[in-house]
Amino acid sequence: MSTVAVLDVVARLVAFDVAGADRESLRAALADSKRLGAWRDAFDARVVAAMSATESYPEQAISDAQQVPFRDAERLVRRAEVLAQAPAFAVSLEAGRITAAHVDVLGRALQKLEPAHRPLVLAQADVLVRIAERMVADSFQRELKRRVQQLTTDDGMARFEAQRRATTLRTWTDEVTGMWCLQAEFDPVTAKLLAPALRGKTEAMFRDTTPPHAPSDPVARQQHLAALALAALVLDPGGRGTVRWDATVVVDVSDQPTEIDWGLPVDIPVPVRDALLRDARIECVIVANGRILYAPGKQDEGRDKRVASRAQRRMLRALYRCCGMPGCTVPFDRAKMHHVLPWEDGGRTDLANLLPLCPRHHHCVHDLGWVVEMGPDRTLTVRLPDGQVLSTGPPSRRRPAA
Repeated sequence: MSTVAVLDVVARLVAFDVAGADRESLRAALADSKRLGAWRDAFDARVVAAMSATESYPEQAISDAQQVPFRDAERLVRRAEVLAQAPAFAVSLEAGRITAAHVDVLGRALQKLEPAHRPLVLAQADVLVRIAERMVADSFQRELKRRVQQLTTDDGMARFEAQRRATTLRTWTDEVTGMWCLQAEFDPVTAKLLAPALRGKTEAMFRDTTPPHAPSDPVARQQHLAALALAALVLDPGGRGTVRWDATVVVDVSDQPTEIDWGLPVDIPVPVRDALLRDARIECVIVANGRILYAPGKQDEGRDKRVASRAQRRMLRALYRCCGMPGCTVPFDRAKMHHVLPWEDGGRTDLANLLPLCPRHHHCVHDLGWVVEMGPDRTLTVRLPDGQVLSTGPPSRRRPAA
């Protein structure tokens, strides 16, 4: 929208009287609000693109400037990158004909593609944006997926190879419900093996009885039983009925309460927790201000092993909830154990030389020139190529702000 058009929309919204509006006026006001929101998202994308050209760590600068969680800043950076690759979407977003959700749909589709296939999709941006303008983001996602398949595969082996590359499993914890979530996509051959196994396990477990906590709705009940069957297939493949749990009791003698780390950011009620602990393998780790005071296993492997041991990962998990890079909130279980002094330069696989980094920041350090220095108390100094210096004190298990 032009400056005049933006000001006109703002003036109408400021003067709008909700209490005295009729049905058509309410609809028009919502449409104006949508146009203004899209223009603001396009404006943010232009600013973020400019920041990304001058900042080595734009996500942190955006998070500070807008006072938003780091993950929201990452989303803004990805959106700006997509709009730079597909200018037609930037024009349509600024005009209010599509929303930021449409842009994010395109971004996720491009991210899943092999680099050689992305230009094929971007070459169709003018056509795709006209499609996006006619439908909501969810419908556009389905249509885009269909068109991407047409552009990048055929009906034979090329399509199958693409499907095998696209096989994926994503996990996360829903912050509202507290549920641990899985989302997976499998190629047809894997599906041909998995589907009968899951169906057979579901039928075998619940042929004669249904758990009392199962939903009453027939569709929801079947989905619930399938989830229980999947858990049984993974946790108890031999059908022995005994599953051992790993639990780490973290005692922070500096300023944090004792807690049990289950390896995932989940909350378990005390009665259920107590029952689980009776069958758990329990290890205790005592920490204080970035130091391990006590933990089972060896802290140092020297040059004997390149990969961090299970004991070392347990110690680092007791120190860090997330990626060790300042501001990053990617959970520890997705992190790689990075050698601060690189292995290739004689670095040792010792606890004092290991730092958990998410895949993105691991790439920044190894390939983009970020320099990491770590003090004896794990105080971190990160020097970026643009001269910016980031720092953080000893790691803490204090939960990051939402």
